[in-house]
Amino acid sequence: MRFFHFFNNKLSDFLSQKIRLDCDFLIFDDIFPNPFSDWRYNEYVYYLKNINNTLVIANNFYDSSNYFNKQWVSDFKLAYPEHSGKLMHVGLNNIFNSKLGYCLFYNNLVKVFPVFESMHIPFVFTLYPGGGFKMFDEKVEENLARFFSSKYFRHVIVNMPHVYEYITSKFKIDKDKCTYIYGAPLNLPTVDFFPRKREVVKVVFSSHKYSSKGFDKGFDVFNKVAKHFENDNRISFAVVGGFCKDDLIVNCENIEFISELLPDKIAATFSKYDIILSPNRSHVLGCGSFDGFPTGSVLHAVNSGCMMMVTDEWDNAKTLNLIDGVDYLRISTDTYQIVKAIENILDGNVSVSHIAESGRNKLIHHIDLDNQMKKRLKIINHYL
Repeated sequence: MRFFHFFNNKLSDFLSQKIRLDCDFLIFDDIFPNPFSDWRYNEYVYYLKNINNTLVIANNFYDSSNYFNKQWVSDFKLAYPEHSGKLMHVGLNNIFNSKLGYCLFYNNLVKVFPVFESMHIPFVFTLYPGGGFKMFDEKVEENLARFFSSKYFRHVIVNMPHVYEYITSKFKIDKDKCTYIYGAPLNLPTVDFFPRKREVVKVVFSSHKYSSKGFDKGFDVFNKVAKHFENDNRISFAVVGGFCKDDLIVNCENIEFISELLPDKIAATFSKYDIILSPNRSHVLGCGSFDGFPTGSVLHAVNSGCMMMVTDEWDNAKTLNLIDGVDYLRISTDTYQIVKAIENILDGNVSVSHIAESGRNKLIHHIDLDNQMKKRLKIINHYL
């Protein structure tokens, strides 16, 4: 017993020892190298390749609740052996010394902000939709005010037009410290576009699952729309993502469920469909919560030739020069309105292929990986 007591004390002492980590560019993240979060994966790999002495601290990838994580790490190290030593799993209680810190999402910054402050590390962050960010939320605004007033704050990147307006007006930060870069760094495969002439119109819904029944993503709306057409052999429905029959609010036999797909597999799957339906809602995960316009899944589908039927509660389409009826179809979360729009398509009054191609042409240059990352790298290098 004395031996085990001695061993446990020594182990405790070892684990409590602080290590010092020196680098030029320090990235903190909660789930990297999760391959399902492809735009995050692409961004960090780009920095590892283009910024010397970069270190990624992935703080949760050995969480026992997710057994896939160790495989993600192994796969990353196999794909990028030259960067394997730059990905570390250490606690935030260690000593970090860096010229610049970086993270994505509000929740990650809440977690690592004390590190930036206590270690005197200047920082840049990207404020994406989700990740705990809620507009006009009292607590969120209190924290953002702290972040922006910190003497170590250098720059914030946002990817939605309405977020840029909100940040620059609400917090009165200098506009040269806030940059709007639409979209995310997706590494989309080249897909030849061709008009699709099929006897059956194929509709797909795609999303990760973040709430019961997927109300934030509008899965319930998709379910009810599919139910309306249950006996119509002119149209079919499918779901790609984290949903199953247990998530249906109305029993429906005409929905095919396809599990989550890795980004390198998803293009071929989306190319089998004509329309992506995304009736996502704001304010479900909390007042002020919202989604990107359109979501990452929709962008993947658009690249593969799908026409967008999407909500736009924050009127972001105008800034992107997307025209309703020309580049996409704007919908509400009203099932009847969507059903009428689909019936109009089935009656041959809407050219799905032409709208799909037009929308794709307008969005594709925005989300080009090199176009995205050159802008981000320029900002990061400015502060290094």
